[in-house]
Amino acid sequence: MRFAILPAALAVALSIAPAAPRAHAQMRCGPVQAVQQALADKHGETTAFHGLTAAGRSFMLFADPEDGSWTAVMIDGARALACLIAAGEDGALIDQAPAQKGEAS
Repeated sequence: MRFAILPAALAVALSIAPAAPRAHAQMRCGPVQAVQQALADKHGETTAFHGLTAAGRSFMLFADPEDGSWTAVMIDGARALACLIAAGEDGALIDQAPAQKGEAS
């Protein structure tokens, strides 16, 4: 299965992501490298997207192109923690070149 990110879905995820850590008090967090390794070992997921939210927070999307599993993670850079904010199945990434600064996406 080939992966690609649906731009509208990603925009929605990024717009709600900054509020997610405050909204989910029992969110699962861990050291960034440990979370990355666990996602790779347990789910075969690797980094598919990395960007900054409007609030300047780091957001990452991990995906497995073989089975379609995916995990969205917000990074707390000050504490070097990765917090899982969403996960799912049957994902499909859409091949799309990154928009240039000042260009509509």
